[in-house]
Formats: sequence, structure tokens, C-alpha cells
Amino acid sequence: MYQHITCVLIGKRLAHIKFDVLCLHPSIMATDLRLNGALPLNLLAGMGVTFKSSTFSLARDRDHIRVNFGTYLDLYNINNDIILRITIRQNKNKLFFNDRAGITPTLRGDPIWGEEQSVELSPADVDRWQHSGVTISVQDCSTPSKKQYRILLNETAVYCFLRRFSGPATHVYYSTMVNGSPFDPLLSDPLNVFTYDLNDIPDMEGQVVESQRRVDSWGCFRIAHEKPVLLRQL
Repeated sequence: MYQHITCVLIGKRLAHIKFDVLCLHPSIMATDLRLNGALPLNLLAGMGVTFKSSTFSLARDRDHIRVNFGTYLDLYNINNDIILRITIRQNKNKLFFNDRAGITPTLRGDPIWGEEQSVELSPADVDRWQHSGVTISVQDCSTPSKKQYRILLNETAVYCFLRRFSGPATHVYYSTMVNGSPFDPLLSDPLNVFTYDLNDIPDMEGQVVESQRRVDSWGCFRIAHEKPVLLRQL
């Protein structure tokens, strides 16, 4: 179902990390992103950002017929180009990707979008995420010769998006639209947002392994000399 990913990464083992434990690492920057709001980023090569949603509802609404209904995560660069748009559409077991040139005084007409790309999602995964939530991660695994993002769902790589536009992502905008008007999102409001350096992933893994060794019968774990913390579940 998911394509094989061959991106060159500075860290490769995120799929084996329990994300909630990873979020306790001191290098993780965490905040919330509200619907129709923007959040500053500095997503350089070798860095990642993860959006954690408590919901993932693609089912058709029985009370409303929603046409062209989409929920969007747009990553912008300093030139106001959308260097990556992630789209979730109602009743579509797919994740869609695109990019768009920035709107400038010299640009006339509608903004120029790229060719939309997509990856199919497993119906079993979609059904599970509807109840447990999902994490959507974007990792900048660019090299000097190739600019690209690796996309992960629940720490599993599903797509590699080749970038047309240069520069790091400077901010992300979270929105939704139906027939030109905002509507309830298919993700949660707010989203929890985490940014991290891919170089730190091996250290995070080691921390997770050590913490899991210390899990006691009360569902707690210790990290270094910290007090016990309740083990959170996705």
C-alpha cells in the first residue's frame, strides 16, 4: 500500500519510537496549532515536525453533503511559496500533496499550483486512527543535490515529496474549506506540534529503551533521576 522510501536521512529509526515518550526529550519543542491559525517554524534540512491529532475522521457526514471538503496543512517559506500542502479529504482514503508559487505583485491571475500527488491509506489504519488519533510528520531529508520531504503517519514513512521551492519552512498554516467557506476539520482542533532535530533520534531511542526497562506494575516509568511519570497512550 505504501511506497518504499529511499530518502537519505540523518536519523532513520523514528518508526520504532513511542512518540509520547519521545516528546519528553529535552530537545523537543512542543506547542499547539489552532484551526485557521499559523505557527512559526524553522524547518531546516535534518529537522522534522510532527502534528498530533486526537481524531482522524474521513467518514461521510450523514447530515450534510460536503463538496470539495478538505483539511489543509500548508508549509510556507519566506517567499510565501507553499513548499508543501498536505490535504485530507472527506471520504477519501488518501493523503494528497501539492505546492504553489507565492503570490507576488508581478504574478497575475490565479496562483500556480504544482501537480497534485497522493498516497493511498490502508482502510484498517484509517478506521483505527478514527478512534485513536494520528500523527503526521514531515522530515526535511534534503541533500545538496535533492530537496525533499519524507512524510510519515504514526512514525511510518508513506511518501517522499520532491520540493520545487528552496529555503526552509518558516511557518505552517492549518485550515479547512468547503465550497469556499471554513468548516469543521477532519483533524482535531488544536493540533499538538513538535519539532526536533533528526540527529537526536538515536539518543531519543536510547532514552525510550531505557525508560521501558523501568516500567513498573503501576504503568509508570523513570527517565534518568526524574520522578515517575504516568505512561501516556496514543
